Amino acid sequence: MSLFPKERFNDNKTYAFIDETGNYGFDFDKEGVSSHFIITAILVNDKDLVEVRKECNEIRNKYFQTGEMKSQSISKNDVKRFMILADVSKLQFNIFSIIIDKRKFREHSNIKTHKKTFFKFLNKLVHRELHLAYQNLELIRDEHGSKEFMDEFKNYIVKKYPLTLFGDYQFSFIDSKDDTLIQLADFIGGTISLGFEEHRKRQNYGNFMSIIKHKVTALKEWPQSYEDYVFNAESIQNPEFNESIAKYSLRLQNEFIRDNSSSPKSEIQDQVRFLRYLEFHMKYINSNKYVSTNEIITNFDSSGNKLNKHYLRTSIVAKIRDAGVLVASSSQGYKLPVSEKEIYDFINHSSTIIIPMLTRLRLCREGVSMATNNQLDILDKSEYKELKRYFELNK
Repeated sequence: MSLFPKERFNDNKTYAFIDETGNYGFDFDKEGVSSHFIITAILVNDKDLVEVRKECNEIRNKYFQTGEMKSQSISKNDVKRFMILADVSKLQFNIFSIIIDKRKFREHSNIKTHKKTFFKFLNKLVHRELHLAYQNLELIRDEHGSKEFMDEFKNYIVKKYPLTLFGDYQFSFIDSKDDTLIQLADFIGGTISLGFEEHRKRQNYGNFMSIIKHKVTALKEWPQSYEDYVFNAESIQNPEFNESIAKYSLRLQNEFIRDNSSSPKSEIQDQVRFLRYLEFHMKYINSNKYVSTNEIITNFDSSGNKLNKHYLRTSIVAKIRDAGVLVASSSQGYKLPVSEKEIYDFINHSSTIIIPMLTRLRLCREGVSMATNNQLDILDKSEYKELKRYFELNK
């Protein structure tokens, strides 16, 4: 399992250990009411479950002794959080998280009584995302405390699949004190909240996420907001940031994902995963840096794909660009562009390949023409008419 999961296309069972960060209240003037509600799942493949649970328990003993591995337990101790994240990032699991800005939910729903509507919205959102990616899934939740969301979600699935009961889902409830993977979901969810919850935001959030970025299957915000991203980009004081380019590239990327995320074709799914990773890196890691080709290939390899540079370039990046999506590239890798310079990076990088090839082709054409006393023009075939037109215009 990795940034590019294939579980939807096989029968492997996946366990999702779920925890919720935030609460259901909408009176934001009231103390303790969260601005965001975050659902986080730790995803573990059936074959890895025993070993991951054992290793996670060892990490808990190392940092929390007999206590639970809770995000709140270490509060503002960033050094300890770094150490724990570094250790858990070595385990075989992935992260699925949905982040809902409750303030914007109120704006979008325009309903005074929110809780029931909020649950219906969460049910549809979580089901849509999980159902697309995982065919055989067991959801496991802490049996203590507030478990309203999971109860409501279970009822939603029963109603949606009356003949097959839970459809692709199974449900279990476990005491979090007895299961470190539920505790890990709490710890990761709490870490994610440090980038969103108004009273908890931390400068080290980007550094935290960089440690576990290779574990993220999905980190989805609702609603998606280009304005939020623009604010974040300005806050890191990128002097070359261009709001129009950033918003345009994000809009094209999101439209491609929306139109293609349900495709059964593995090549298109690879394109969707590639764009989701670029978006993740842009919004949560560093909008100014390129993602190296080696990093992308490593993530694909870890999910069982036989990816190489040729496939990445021709079947993923080229096809995405053919669809009109902006993907900047340079010798450093790929990214979603946020500046004029990055657009020129792509042009300059392309010109170093295209111009020499066109020059070689021109020399070949001229040489063959001379050798045959102007009897043979190698570009006379119909499939080369665009190339011939280019050379005729540039004589």
